[in-house]
Amino acid sequence: MTFNETARYRSWFGEHGDPNIANPINDRIRKTISGVATRFALLKPPSCDCPEEMVADTIAWISTAVPYVVNYCPGFFDLPVGPHVPSGSRAATIYHEVTHFADAHALATTDLDEQFPSPEDARYVARTARDLASEHAYGYEYFADNHGNEN
Repeated sequence: MTFNETARYRSWFGEHGDPNIANPINDRIRKTISGVATRFALLKPPSCDCPEEMVADTIAWISTAVPYVVNYCPGFFDLPVGPHVPSGSRAATIYHEVTHFADAHALATTDLDEQFPSPEDARYVARTARDLASEHAYGYEYFADNHGNEN
């Protein structure tokens, strides 16, 4: 897998020089994106299990105890299908959740304690803390969705 030095890549993962030159951050990004592609083939049927305490503020979630199952809450079904939806889509949400699985394909991503969830916040992380951007699920979500006007 190779990446181009594009505004889109820089938006979500920061200034990198050549993203194909090996370094721990570039390697993590490459493995995460490749791992998601592999994990899609491993996904099990989804669940609509959404605990009552999560219904109001959760769209979807995964459990590390149940690999490759994405759980959808009612709010998920209110989202447009996507992609390219600035306010979020089902497609981007699924991609986001799949990045959270940890396996031999890639390390798990994190929501950074629910901080920096908006596109503007994710770009801030990419500009100021590239190491965190490499593990930030929202950055991968927006990168995969080609959110905004990035090239």
